[in-house]
Amino acid sequence: MKKIFLIFLLFILSLFFITTCETDSEKKIPNLTSDTANSYSSPLAKGNIWINYNYDQRKGKRLFEHYCSVCHGVGGAGDGFNSYNLDPKPKSFRDSVYMSNLSDANLLQIITLGGQSTNKSTLMPAYSHTLSEIQIERLVKFIRTLLEKGS
Repeated sequence: MKKIFLIFLLFILSLFFITTCETDSEKKIPNLTSDTANSYSSPLAKGNIWINYNYDQRKGKRLFEHYCSVCHGVGGAGDGFNSYNLDPKPKSFRDSVYMSNLSDANLLQIITLGGQSTNKSTLMPAYSHTLSEIQIERLVKFIRTLLEKGS
């Protein structure tokens, strides 16, 4: 009889601990409502590329971080590590006046053929042999988001 009672008691205690652990973990997992997912001020959305960017923009972000951020900076403000060695300094993609004067076709041309193709800095290299057309289009889509995020 004592063995059955001890087994029953262990079963009840383990059931209690399992249900307690589930409620604690449920409290730790945030509830993703549409309001939270769409809000950039939310701590959940901040820095979350899955919420902030579509597929092409995410791919463009990775390309930008690899190829462009050294000069243009991670946030596109023209303050990258190598920008201090360049004259003229790289343009800021957060400058609304400058970016409003550049069409997507202009950006595609600058990235594909280099800065000299549009009378910009000769220090901006051509990426036509490094990146595919699709990759360059994704870069442009991501660069357009930098102005929105910087405002």
